[in-house]
Amino acid sequence: EQSQEVKIIVKKLNRAPVIKAVKSLNVREGETLDHTFNISDPDGDPVTVKISGWTESLPKTTGYSDAGDYTIVVNASDGELSSKITVPVKVLNVNRAPIIETIADKSVREGDLISATPVASDSDGDKITFTYSLPLNRSGEWQTKRGDIGSYNITVGASDGTTSTKTRFSIIVSASNHPPVLLGVENLSVKEGDTIKLGITASDEDNDNVTILYTGYMNSPEKKIGYNDQGTHDVVVRAMDGKDETRGAFKVVVEEVNRLPVFGPNSFK
Repeated sequence: EQSQEVKIIVKKLNRAPVIKAVKSLNVREGETLDHTFNISDPDGDPVTVKISGWTESLPKTTGYSDAGDYTIVVNASDGELSSKITVPVKVLNVNRAPIIETIADKSVREGDLISATPVASDSDGDKITFTYSLPLNRSGEWQTKRGDIGSYNITVGASDGTTSTKTRFSIIVSASNHPPVLLGVENLSVKEGDTIKLGITASDEDNDNVTILYTGYMNSPEKKIGYNDQGTHDVVVRAMDGKDETRGAFKVVVEEVNRLPVFGPNSFK
């Protein structure tokens, strides 16, 4: 019987790195995409990982113009063998609300036309439409009129069709003209033969020139009372500033005065 020793050399079989599959990755515009891939090597060999495609490294911060579908290729190599996977990436669109500038408060007078002219911008380049609260109309205008005196809080909205931004301002409507104010109008009690000198005046908040007129028993601020004027008389006072008129009224009570008899020129013939 014969025998012989045989040397058997078993060479190591290198196996490629294993990358766990990733179905997809999602991220919103403006956010940062970060993911750690699960990579192992059956033989315990050191593995070099390379990313290509939409990005060559992670994490990656997206911009507001990055919405869309992309792919990332992940390649893992042990220096001899390599494996790779392709991962879909979806960057979701993020709509940014319009930015509307502050509108200054407005002070107007009755009868003025008010027109709001808002200014707004949209970072996404979307078309902007404006809305206005009452009493402004759809065009942002309001034709004021007499009787509209007061303070109004206005809301203006800027919309890109998806989101909106609002700003507020006030409209203060004052009188178009302040009528004159009569001072010193009061009833008088006088006697026949007296002289009336009125002290009636008028003030005007707008500093307009005011004209005072008298009608009725008196047509001027001064009057000599006759001896046949006994009784109660009405006087109307009008103060006019060229735009508005204020009226006042008072009574003049004239007391009778008894006079001594007067002899005529032929009384003693």
